Amino acid sequence: MTREALIEEIIVESNKIKIKANSKLYKSYLTEDFYVEYDEKIVLDNLDESILTIPFILNIAPIIWMSGEEYTVNRIDKTLNESLLTLRRVLQGLYPSVQWNGEIKSKIILNNESLNCTNNSIGTGVLFSGGVDSLCTSFRNYDKKQLLISICGNDIDVKNKDGWLKVEKINQDFADNYGHEYSSIKSNFRSFLNNLYLDQVSPSIYNWWAKVQHGMGLIGLTAPLLEVKGITHLYISSTKTVENLVPWGSLPEIDENTKWNNTTITHDGFELNRQDKIREIIDSCNSNNLVKPTFRVCYENPLGDGDNCCRCEKCLRTITGLIIENQRIREYGFNIAEEEAMKLVFKKFNQYKIRLNEDLEYVWSTLQTALKNKNIELYDDKVGNYLSWLQHFNIKEYIKGYKSRTMIIEVIKKTIKSNPRIYNFCKRVKSSVGK
Repeated sequence: MTREALIEEIIVESNKIKIKANSKLYKSYLTEDFYVEYDEKIVLDNLDESILTIPFILNIAPIIWMSGEEYTVNRIDKTLNESLLTLRRVLQGLYPSVQWNGEIKSKIILNNESLNCTNNSIGTGVLFSGGVDSLCTSFRNYDKKQLLISICGNDIDVKNKDGWLKVEKINQDFADNYGHEYSSIKSNFRSFLNNLYLDQVSPSIYNWWAKVQHGMGLIGLTAPLLEVKGITHLYISSTKTVENLVPWGSLPEIDENTKWNNTTITHDGFELNRQDKIREIIDSCNSNNLVKPTFRVCYENPLGDGDNCCRCEKCLRTITGLIIENQRIREYGFNIAEEEAMKLVFKKFNQYKIRLNEDLEYVWSTLQTALKNKNIELYDDKVGNYLSWLQHFNIKEYIKGYKSRTMIIEVIKKTIKSNPRIYNFCKRVKSSVGK
């Protein structure tokens, strides 16, 4: 078993941390050196190495465990060291087909309880993307002074400056409107991993980011920021619900066991489905006489442009949820009329253009459940007609039909590719149509 240093070099430049990992890890697991950058006002000089390395360690630890190798670090926070042992056991339970027997050991285990840098009036941090989940968490804790933390490099690529500027404006406006503070983090924590390789380590882990990395990874990035701010409590919003429980990279047993120093994490909203969360946001705005928030839910562009396209499955699903609750969707950042949006939902389902897996089947079924408690006659006639159709739409039959059509299309594609004459003919036809 390997017993080598996990980290070859750490460079701290005021508000930025760069970490060069052991060179062996770049052969399969890593594509580049890791970095994380905080707002200019965040000065990291007073933080111990055991805190500065937390963002890197929590993003790479599952890879080390999966590799079966042992690596060492110079210093590690005592609470984090204990947390890693627990987190490894959690992953062993979620994905037993992977052994998870690698280890990260430290020469020095440090008790950091005395290292909080400031006393701060903000007692709560919230990982905040501006989507339904994080909006709900913020509103559920409206009485608390919050530091809203957004991360560039998550759904917005770090190179997409224009898209990130849009996101920052939306999130800063939210903080200003509701009396909170805002801070951003920029990191290559997703792109520094070789996801093409990691997505194939096990059939049960077909998406390393979603199934393993994102809970620990996102939380880990906040550690130096929270230490500088003196904040000891962080909320991360649930994406799954207790009713739709599947192995996932962000669950209560993962997030709430991710710890360092005296910081505690709350996995928030696990008891709520997506429609419940939309309802909580609306109710909070109404009961506290608050302005409606802008939703940012669209991941249609892999690089992210900061806007809602109003055409993808996630946009249409969220729009439908708002319409069911009788809301004007433009007030929430969706630049489309209600009737046009519902017409798109109807059209895309009827043309089998919405891909539904078991997870999305559950989400759309919660919309149907919400509709059962609504009087369709109270909606605008044209919108009501589409809602009535959705209420009785057979999702399970749709999924069967979608799978059949997908299989047929794949067979046709393979047949075309296996015959050079047909393949070249199709390419010429496609080229001429494009012109």
